[in-house]
Amino acid sequence: MNNYILCLFLLNKGSKVREIYEQYNSIALAENTLVMRRSVGINEYVCKRYENAVTVFIKLLSEPDPRTTLMADICLVRAMLALDMNDRAKEIADMGFGRYVGMGDITAEVNRLRLKMNSAGKPQRSGGKKKKK
Repeated sequence: MNNYILCLFLLNKGSKVREIYEQYNSIALAENTLVMRRSVGINEYVCKRYENAVTVFIKLLSEPDPRTTLMADICLVRAMLALDMNDRAKEIADMGFGRYVGMGDITAEVNRLRLKMNSAGKPQRSGGKKKKK
């Protein structure tokens, strides 16, 4: 169940994540594992409690077993971008996003996040024409 929640989150299906989390809360939270904590962090993000999500994902990244913290860096970067923590998000992405090459939808999400980080802080161009004098 927890991996299903992660997959939906990575595919930007936030409303479906919320629905599944609420419906199967007892299953998702059945045991106190790192994978369960990842689901809690995703739920915090979906509920727009980004500070809580960042805290959960940072704690996950400090765990020694990379199998249980899989893709927590993607979740963390997404939460940081929601809080306009662009510089810190870039640091996290530079440390771990290189391992997501050739992974289909995951690679696409990583590329989307990189694009969002690179465009953050740049002035937006208006689509209108310049006035002639």
